[in-house]
Amino acid sequence: MATNRLPLGKIVLFGLYLVAVFSTLISFLALYTGFVMTISFWISLISVLLAETVLWRYADYWFGNVDTIKRMIPGYLALGTVIVAYFVAVLIFSFFTGFADLALRWFILLHVLTFAMAVILGGLLILFLRSAIDREEETSTGVINLHAIEMALKELHEKIRSVDSPYSHEIESVMTKLIDKVHYSDPVTPQSLTYMDQSLYHQIHSLIEQVTLMFSGDQELSFEVILQSLNEFSSTLARRNSQLLISK
Repeated sequence: MATNRLPLGKIVLFGLYLVAVFSTLISFLALYTGFVMTISFWISLISVLLAETVLWRYADYWFGNVDTIKRMIPGYLALGTVIVAYFVAVLIFSFFTGFADLALRWFILLHVLTFAMAVILGGLLILFLRSAIDREEETSTGVINLHAIEMALKELHEKIRSVDSPYSHEIESVMTKLIDKVHYSDPVTPQSLTYMDQSLYHQIHSLIEQVTLMFSGDQELSFEVILQSLNEFSSTLARRNSQLLISK
């Protein structure tokens, strides 16, 4: 039976995180033994442990999502900078734990403001990264959809051009224009318009099936019907492109 095994890097990283946590606990207890019952002690300890945990989760995410991060390196580096800056800040604040109770109000305010700034900056960067990733996925999906439609059109083109007909020249011209239109259409389709790409794909595949039946003799060969279907496809494509333009 197959078992899911954690990558060695993740195991090592978790081990380092545990070492950091225990080192922090021991250091605080050793340095501030007489301040264990003070509010400033627990604020400093919890803040440092929180920063270490966030830093570990960030590094752990890198190990598990290398391909995604490679595409968005500046954004993830900026997020990492915010996390490291917060960690360094709370680490520096912890050195004042011994006499922080003398100005506890300002000590708490300093921690709250630092935490708030880190959360706001980190949140904005995460929103930016999420938006960029969604945009990239939309582009990738759109390219795949249009490529599939273009390949289906070329398949239909090859089927039709093999038959002589008075309509051959007209259909040839329509098919060539449609292939070019699909090829140069904007692939970045918002989620609200993906149904139009699916509709185009189904239309052309339905026409391929219809033409196959005509050529096999199961249906009467009618180039007028084919031409009409191609015109309907062209209208759908034009409507799709115009709505896409409006949506932007």
